[in-house]
Amino acid sequence: MYTQEFKRKFMKRHSAFTILSVWGLTILVAAGSAEAGNEQGIKFGYIDKSGKMVIKFEFDDAQPFHEQMAAIKVGSKWGFIDNAGRIVIDPQFEDAYSFEDDGLASVKIRDNNNKPCVVFINKKGNVVSSGPFYEGLAVVKIDDKYGYIDETNTVVIKPQFDGALAFHDGVAAVRVGDKLGLIDKTGTIIVKPMFDMIRGFREGIIVVEDSRWWNLYSPHTGYIETTGRIIAEPKFDRGGFFSDGLAAVQVGKKWGFIDRTGKMAIEPRFQEAGDFREGLAAVCVDGKWGFIDRTGKVVIDCTFDWVAPPRLFVKGLTVVRIGWKVGVIDKTGKAVIDFRFDGIGNFTYHEGIGVAVAATGGKVGLIDVTGNYIVEPRFDNMDDRGVREHGMIKVSVGEKFGIIDITGKLIAEPKFDEMSPYGFSEGLIAVKAGQKWGFIDRNGKAVIDFSFDKVGFFSEGLCAVGVR
Repeated sequence: MYTQEFKRKFMKRHSAFTILSVWGLTILVAAGSAEAGNEQGIKFGYIDKSGKMVIKFEFDDAQPFHEQMAAIKVGSKWGFIDNAGRIVIDPQFEDAYSFEDDGLASVKIRDNNNKPCVVFINKKGNVVSSGPFYEGLAVVKIDDKYGYIDETNTVVIKPQFDGALAFHDGVAAVRVGDKLGLIDKTGTIIVKPMFDMIRGFREGIIVVEDSRWWNLYSPHTGYIETTGRIIAEPKFDRGGFFSDGLAAVQVGKKWGFIDRTGKMAIEPRFQEAGDFREGLAAVCVDGKWGFIDRTGKVVIDCTFDWVAPPRLFVKGLTVVRIGWKVGVIDKTGKAVIDFRFDGIGNFTYHEGIGVAVAATGGKVGLIDVTGNYIVEPRFDNMDDRGVREHGMIKVSVGEKFGIIDITGKLIAEPKFDEMSPYGFSEGLIAVKAGQKWGFIDRNGKAVIDFSFDKVGFFSEGLCAVGVR
């Protein structure tokens, strides 16, 4: 199965499809080459973790392996190979994406009107749907109408809609004309198409927007349950998602909160308001930020000039600013880290250890949850996106990159010209020295020579690499 690591890394790497909102429906739109910017003259193959070439350099582009298959490009067309390098689906697609856990891959083809479209194929290369399977059903397009098929490719909801999205919590958004509604898994319309946008689901409640209540350029927000029951008509100027049973809504110029019945649980009296987390929500009064509880009582006075996005408590802590200095408070409002920093990132945790990037005097270091330095501020930049998965942090001095771990140990001196944005994968990370790429391990040791012009990341023991 896909690991979360694979999904995160490959979504960052892959640029084949762009997500757009059209008529309130989120769709996939083809957006160019899967390996954007591939230079002419580079051929791709695959190496193993020892650096040995296991699939020779004969492709014009290549993607990571998953489900023992990988998308490759020959000339201008994409197909698929197995982990022995054998072509198992002939190159025929204008673009292609890796196979996912459900055994389907998205590819770009031309429809009957010669327009580009994205469809899903199985491991035999057969088109099975217009979308991925969710809750056992997938969107299918037949004669310009959308319906749903099950995993046996049987049409279970007749194609009759002008647009359709995947099922979540037993319901799916569909478009009829230029309006959106909801259907259940039998195809029965449970909310008639009357909304301009369905923004998403959270806590079993859907956020909808409808311009009829205002005007085309400033639609109002409402809420419906996945059962189809309307909680609140689209009458709020703006609205957030439900969290901890409440949702922030704007009435005029003030924000308050409604409960799951649509009743105003906290009257609108705030300039701005955030989501509830750990029983508290950030609110702004007269330009100053504080926190309220679920009754609307101010439990941390509005004295702060700023609360770090996403303005939530995580493990009882949040980053705030007074004047031009930043510190950290707990849920009582007590400063657990003094206001002495120019900036503090949100805390990230790995195996129970919390760390944050902190800036002072134009340099960045690493602090623990008490505010003590793990690494004194001596780097120009830190990228902590790899902390949660690997406990590793990319650092830079000038235009050179290195790696430290969350204990402050220097894994690799800042000496590399580039470093893979995907982090460590299967224990290795790609780094660039001069004009060539190679790989180092978690100890900073070079384990694969610097001999490649392009690199991907390791998946299922193999990595796509390119050479001129």
